[in-house]
Amino acid sequence: VVCQIPWDQQYKAFPPQCARIALALLRNLGVNVGGDAATRRTFKFVDLTGVANRGFHDRPDQPGPRGWFGGGEDDMRHFPVNRTGIDPVHNVPQPLEPFPEEMLLGGVLFKRINPEENEGRAVVVLGGTEDQELPREVTINLDDQADRLWMLGALSALTRAGVAVVDVAFLYDDGSVTRSPLVAGVHLNGYQFYQEVAQGR
Repeated sequence: VVCQIPWDQQYKAFPPQCARIALALLRNLGVNVGGDAATRRTFKFVDLTGVANRGFHDRPDQPGPRGWFGGGEDDMRHFPVNRTGIDPVHNVPQPLEPFPEEMLLGGVLFKRINPEENEGRAVVVLGGTEDQELPREVTINLDDQADRLWMLGALSALTRAGVAVVDVAFLYDDGSVTRSPLVAGVHLNGYQFYQEVAQGR
């Protein structure tokens, strides 16, 4: 592994962030560093292909679903690799990088949807009262038991800590319902700027 990041200097200022990034890089290279949630637990991926409604790359001038939050170039077209076919520095054509469906993030293995295999849809974007074009809710059939649910997500903008932004409802076979609100600053926050979350990674 060749890396030019001065980890010794950065680690003094940002120890948890540096450790998380370094571990993610090593795991994605196939290095067994042990101690992560993916190896300790039995898990299964939840299929979101049927409810995904947006892509990573927002191209409003082209047919098909919009990308991310519909903000033009302020999207996820380079996450985690450049799939635009254009070099972002020199603005010249470049070969498309392979789409990595499985990614280890924060010690949790996620399986992402390849938009090219799902009519341009790869993420679930929900709308609030200000966006009537997006659904307010989606229903996903888990059909299994679990002691926890890992989700990879973000808000369209930074939100004041403590505000409940998403309500996850679990409907059981007997008709009972339990609700788990997702709170800004606790479980997730805006995607543009990194912020620590108390119960997220």
